[in-house]
Parts: sequence; structure tokens; C-alpha cells
Amino acid sequence: MENQSNINNQELLIVVRHGEYYSNTKDLTPVGIRQISGLGSKILPFVKGKTVGIIHAPAPRTTQSAEILAKVLGVNIITQLYELDPEQRYGDDDVILAIKEQKFNIVIAVTHDSYAEWLPCRFIKGYMKKKISHANAWLIDLKRLNVELIKPD
Repeated sequence: MENQSNINNQELLIVVRHGEYYSNTKDLTPVGIRQISGLGSKILPFVKGKTVGIIHAPAPRTTQSAEILAKVLGVNIITQLYELDPEQRYGDDDVILAIKEQKFNIVIAVTHDSYAEWLPCRFIKGYMKKKISHANAWLIDLKRLNVELIKPD
């Protein structure tokens, strides 16, 4: 059975897509910097008083976004996922493993659009070991923006 010690300490996973960036340099634009700063202000109430770790993809736009979030949130724990070519995609399982290895109450993963869209679904299935089976349902609370798996008795 998988070691659950880190999982039990984690309370929230926050998946962030990097801010707007210049296509030629891959650096954040002034708009992107404002976007991430504003997002950090919105995230702050969820992380106040908790241990927070930020992981990010190696591209300049994700690194800069992670650094801005860290400054806004008062966090100094930032980990680059892997030392890869900034444009190379890392494996799906690598992302899940990197999240599992974090020893923080809250993990913030700063990544690209495809991972930001994909990660919540994969996380539910791979990390929480939940998947949709016969006679199961995903309850998606649109007011609280919460997802829950419902199973029959």
C-alpha cells in the first residue's frame, strides 16, 4: 500500500496556470505580472497560517509566476519540478509524484495550460485513487466550486 503520510498532511492543492507572456521571450508581460499578483491576493486567505510549498515547471513564465506568488503569499519554498529544457513536457506521472512528495499543508503547482486543465482530473484519479465506476457520480458544486465522488452504500 502507498505511504499516506504526506497525503494526510496535505489539505489543498492549488493548480495555477502562469500569467500572460511574450511569445518571443517566454517572460511574463506586465499584464501577466498583474494577473499573478492579483491571483496571489485571492489565494492568500486559503493559505494564511499554513505551510505552503510551490512547485513549478521550468519555463521562464512558470518560474516568474511562482516567484510572484511566493512574494505575495510570503512563502519562500519554491521547487522547480525538474531540470529540463524549458519547452520540454514532463511526464504526467512525474507531476503527480512531485505533488505527493511535498511535505506541506498546501501545495501550489504553477504550470502550463494543458496541465492546468488536465491535472485536477488526473489528480483525483491518480493521487486520491478515485475514479468513476458503475453507479458512481461526480458531484460538482458550482456555488462552492467543489468536486466530490458519490458512491452508493
